[in-house]
Amino acid sequence: MKLDFHPDELFISFVSRFARSLGLAGVADLLRDVGVPIGGFHKGNRAAIAKVAGVLNVDPEAALARSFRRVDAQRSELMELSLGERWLIRGQYRVCPACLRADIGPDLSERAALNAYARMAWSFATVRVCPEHRMSLIPPPEAGVAHEFNQSWEPWLSEIIDSELDQPVAGMGLFESFVSRRLEANAQIPGWTGRFPPDALGMLSEFLGTAKLYGPGLRPSDCDPSDLSLAADAGFAVLSDGPEAVEALLLDLRTRPGPPQQRPQGRYGPIYDWLKRSAGAASEFDPIRALLRRHILDTWPFGPGRDILGDPLTERRFHSILTASAEYDLRPAHVANMLRDAKLEGALDMPEFERIYPAEEVNDILDSVSGSLSIRHAETQLGMTRTQLETLLKAGFLRCSLGGKDARPRFSQKDISTFNDRNRAFPPAGLQGVPRSYLTIAEASRRSGKSVVQIYRMIVEGTLKGVFRASDSLLFSEIVIDAQELAALMTADSHDDFLPMYACVKQLALGTAFIRELSAKGYLEVLDVPDKRTHRPKATIRTRQIDDFLARFVSRRRLSHMNRIQVREVQKRVEQAGLVPIEVSADGKEFLFHVGEVLPIPGLNRGLENRVRSPG
Repeated sequence: MKLDFHPDELFISFVSRFARSLGLAGVADLLRDVGVPIGGFHKGNRAAIAKVAGVLNVDPEAALARSFRRVDAQRSELMELSLGERWLIRGQYRVCPACLRADIGPDLSERAALNAYARMAWSFATVRVCPEHRMSLIPPPEAGVAHEFNQSWEPWLSEIIDSELDQPVAGMGLFESFVSRRLEANAQIPGWTGRFPPDALGMLSEFLGTAKLYGPGLRPSDCDPSDLSLAADAGFAVLSDGPEAVEALLLDLRTRPGPPQQRPQGRYGPIYDWLKRSAGAASEFDPIRALLRRHILDTWPFGPGRDILGDPLTERRFHSILTASAEYDLRPAHVANMLRDAKLEGALDMPEFERIYPAEEVNDILDSVSGSLSIRHAETQLGMTRTQLETLLKAGFLRCSLGGKDARPRFSQKDISTFNDRNRAFPPAGLQGVPRSYLTIAEASRRSGKSVVQIYRMIVEGTLKGVFRASDSLLFSEIVIDAQELAALMTADSHDDFLPMYACVKQLALGTAFIRELSAKGYLEVLDVPDKRTHRPKATIRTRQIDDFLARFVSRRRLSHMNRIQVREVQKRVEQAGLVPIEVSADGKEFLFHVGEVLPIPGLNRGLENRVRSPG
């Protein structure tokens, strides 16, 4: 029986068919009869293949070209192509059932079965579809003998003829058609796709297509064969259109709606890591790796030292609001406001906080606040804790030149000096001739049960006379108080009248929870005093503190009572006057205002005359 050696057939497939036509078990038996080493033949040894070709009456050069010729442990050659071993399937043979049916013809017989042959393209791992029949390439239902095409598939030819193994797919097999043309031409194909080896091009098509169609969260291996065929078509179409189309796809992935991402992997999917440290790190992927790196440099706000696909970044080109916020220690909202005020518009069609801005222009804008101090640095220069700083700032004893309500506070050197210079009035404790016992403000707060703000107010208002500095330093932590004077003041306070909490709620027109919140911030001092009847502790506030509080502050509910209007009418008039509350309850239902700020508002100042007192 004469067998044809087809132009797209692997030589080992022809040897397998020829051996079966002679009644031999397979390739191994024929090689032994010819006297050719099996290992040398499978490695593509020129002499071994030429000897077998001579016996089979085949052109030795054609047989050699259509055999896999081992170059080294990583690469082999087929035709004139250099291919990575990892992308080849050589021991087993996948087939297109429809192609085998066409080879065999309408009637299955022993002689007709020998017409079925293995195509060269089927050995590429990334060739998964037959473009002619739009079917998945399938392996034998049971693994056969390695390198034996006929032995592997002869038991399943009945199923092939009956179409039982067909697996249609939705894709058109664009990449597979390209591989067939490349093998047929046995030459470089013009265009950008021609720069990649076919095996590498297949993997790129799948990765890019999967990201384009299904998003960055899916890997090609997660797709079923039909979906993967569509992804490979989409990716190959993008690659065929050239680097501009690839850049357009990358930009689309970069700007797609979704959760904010700080790392490229969250936008481009697994292709980033694959190109950086997996099989994609090989040299054949250099063009796409260089393109992706350039795209990342043009669209991401990364700083010096950041590794981009194996190469560290040397300088920052772009800022986002978040990166500028971290670099300048400013609140993101503050940075956004400053960039907006400067009419600086961010690039990329993305949410404001993810847009990118030229780093030089952002630096020019934000350098104006770079000389100011953040809260952390202000703590050091003032000698106080974060909590002390925030409460003193809230109470008005400390000022900040930048930030505040809508942005994180920042302090100028003048703000720091103004506060510290106030402490110059207190003499050093070491100059006092009489030995005394001293307490820092924090110690005095713990011992007396008063807040730090209340102790400091007593110092500023002159209620406490024996105030000194522990050293020549002007820091807040160096202020000390005469312990005996504080004890005497506490004894005097013990004789004050106390109002129970229910009476305080009525007088202040505030809820219990909000009163306790204000106490924690230093506005009032809630004390547990033993009840004279039950001897159990009950929450109280000193009467004189209530009077002092009412002279300084007024609640929205109290304004409603005093002016005999509903609360919503109070809120309406407050908003019309542009008045901002100094405190809001945790539940957002209660508001506190300075009496002095409410006094000028017509329709709200009834009963507030002669009650204004400085908050400091």
